[in-house]
Amino acid sequence: MPTITCKVSPELDARLTATSRARRTTKSVIVREILEAQLSRNRSGKELRAYDLVKHLVGSLSGPRDLSHHPGHLDGFGE
Repeated sequence: MPTITCKVSPELDARLTATSRARRTTKSVIVREILEAQLSRNRSGKELRAYDLVKHLVGSLSGPRDLSHHPGHLDGFGE
């Protein structure tokens, strides 16, 4: 596995150290996870939207399309 060396601020190092201790893992594991997540999100060069994170769920639920247009769906609500 190739090695990368980079300089970080003391504040970032403190946060990384605290996170590694809390998760009981190494700083390297955390940095790899963050790099992988960041690089995989930005392959298209675009900023991710909330929709992009859940678009695989669209259409996976069944039921009435819009409860607000049928007052019968609210019978007993709030009782």
